[in-house]
Amino acid sequence: MICKRCGQELPDGTKFCTYCGQNQSEEVKQAETSFKETAQNVGNAASEVARNVGSKASEVYIKSDALFTNIGDKLCKLAKVLFWIGAIVSVIAGIVVIFGAFKYLKYFRYYAGTFFITIIGAVLGSALGVFVSWLSSLGLYAFGELVRRVQAIEERMR
Repeated sequence: MICKRCGQELPDGTKFCTYCGQNQSEEVKQAETSFKETAQNVGNAASEVARNVGSKASEVYIKSDALFTNIGDKLCKLAKVLFWIGAIVSVIAGIVVIFGAFKYLKYFRYYAGTFFITIIGAVLGSALGVFVSWLSSLGLYAFGELVRRVQAIEERMR
């Protein structure tokens, strides 16, 4: 018997080469061959998956690029909508408080100061609500405008 790795002559029935240590049994040789074939099949499958994922990734990038092309305009519109929602809610809350104060108008001579303070508080509260809504929307609008201008510069550079 001859060692397949180093070529040294071995006695028949030897399981390992006494020179290089190579396993000489047929089961191990078949397992090594099977392992090499499996590894090659896995490598081929991985290459195919990578090609498919690469093509899908470019499609996703193109679709997401289309999603973000007008993001500056979308942020500006969102800021306007949020301002109007905040302003309307603030005004409605102020009106509700004022009508609540009118409920006690029949006790005006006893609670005249409280009535006027409630009316003034409702008006100031509404004005403050509109101002806070405007201020918070201003930050979002400014960011949207910044994104819009950066995108315009990027377009000019292409």
